[in-house]
Amino acid sequence: MATKLSRRSFIKLGAAAAAGGLAGGLTPQQSQGMGTPPNLLPTGPITQVKGFCPFCQVRCTYHAQVQDGRVVSLVGDPGNRWTGGAMCPKGMSIVELIGSPSRLTEPMLKVNGEWKKISYAEAVDLVAEKVAAAMKEYGPKINEHVALTMPLWDCRENELAALMTMRLIGCVNNMPAGEVCISSASNTLSWFLGANTSTTTVNEVLNAHTLILWGANINELYPPYTRWLEMARDKGVRIIYIDCRKTRSSIWSNEQYMPRPGTDGALAFGLIRHVIETGAYDPALVERTTTGFDELRDDCKDYTPERVSELTGLPVEQILTLCKAVEVSPSILWLGGSLSRYTNGIQTIRALISLQGITGNLIGSGRGIMTMEGGKPEGEKEFVDAMCGEAQAQGVNFRRLLALMKKGSLDVLFLNSSYRRYPDTKGVREALKKVKFIVHRGFFMEPETEACDLFIPATFSPESSGSHYGAEKQVVWRNKAVDAPGACVPDWQFYRDLGRKLFPDRYPKWEDPAELYELFRKTIPS
Repeated sequence: MATKLSRRSFIKLGAAAAAGGLAGGLTPQQSQGMGTPPNLLPTGPITQVKGFCPFCQVRCTYHAQVQDGRVVSLVGDPGNRWTGGAMCPKGMSIVELIGSPSRLTEPMLKVNGEWKKISYAEAVDLVAEKVAAAMKEYGPKINEHVALTMPLWDCRENELAALMTMRLIGCVNNMPAGEVCISSASNTLSWFLGANTSTTTVNEVLNAHTLILWGANINELYPPYTRWLEMARDKGVRIIYIDCRKTRSSIWSNEQYMPRPGTDGALAFGLIRHVIETGAYDPALVERTTTGFDELRDDCKDYTPERVSELTGLPVEQILTLCKAVEVSPSILWLGGSLSRYTNGIQTIRALISLQGITGNLIGSGRGIMTMEGGKPEGEKEFVDAMCGEAQAQGVNFRRLLALMKKGSLDVLFLNSSYRRYPDTKGVREALKKVKFIVHRGFFMEPETEACDLFIPATFSPESSGSHYGAEKQVVWRNKAVDAPGACVPDWQFYRDLGRKLFPDRYPKWEDPAELYELFRKTIPS
């Protein structure tokens, strides 16, 4: 169904929700109990340190307000052209997380089911012993017995440091987190267009006639980018939102279409059929820039408005309205991450890329495909090859890694991300029990911590310097703002120290993220 929600209606709903929240909220006495005791409040001068949020590809930048060696607040950087100084609750939560009383700050080894605190040096030595023993036992087949799950999300230098260590070990089984959340989109974009990222930047939505948010709940998932929806709407851009749910992104759209979950591909095929049948495309452009057009036409010919209506649950009238909308250029199609999470996600995204392709909307002013899960610069593989030699085997995907775990073949697993992100969480949890030794880098006592044999505490972004990339293909730098508590160390330090321990003469020479960044830049000039 198509829905329209006015701002006034939304404000009324918001006011009612706020009133309900206040009615059941905290008393003043309870609120005071949650605050910082007066004798612990910082009193020294405030300094500002530049940084960025690592939690998503928007890559908001901020100024950390530091007082008495503590981060007391984060202030969005108004000079960031993409965010305008906005930050979302995820990024702002760093202040609470970094000083949480529940944070674990010392390495812990599980002995007979009980946790025993050990030093960071002992932790590195123990991991090196486990890996060295596996390398000695399995030789060239070590690749089947050691694995690492990512993301090492805090900065790019974390990832480079880990990949170099893993390459020297002889292991290429490095599981990107995107395999379960964005791989359908990124891989399909790479297959079709040569790069697994957006073909445009968010500012181009202001030059579009139509912006289609296809499963892209921008307002809730990437709040700082809401400003671009507002500017586009104020400029007269027609914003179409396709999502099976009403969300806050509905407010910013001119219209919303709500197909049944998992039927986005059928709707996309119907739109392609309409474009081809009505001749709403440039045959010369299609001839010059595409392959397989005839096959695409044959695949879509049965997706009439009536059949699409039957499959999606949308009325025929709404489908025809949407068909007319995609005839008009220029347009930008913003892919939501949800499209990658269906079993037919790859075919759906192929159809959407094809739709933009045959209508001439892949590149150009006000044209393109956007995805929030891209922006990663190239050169990573080439850099690791140059530093540590080429890989001697092909990496596996998580399904194959899971099979190795279930067989009990995995000797060492570096568990850096939540196993709960994978389908069949219970099955993954049972498979983890068969891994001989699990190292987890984290912050709190969570299921991943409970599943591991060795816990080594990590750092939050203000506690280390480093670089990162964002969805607009920008590279940002962060300075260290405060020291980490206890024995918490950044990922780059742990994997560097492990690499040096195992390969003192072969691991590349660098001391900190700034040196590694320069080494990468000089090795991969492009």
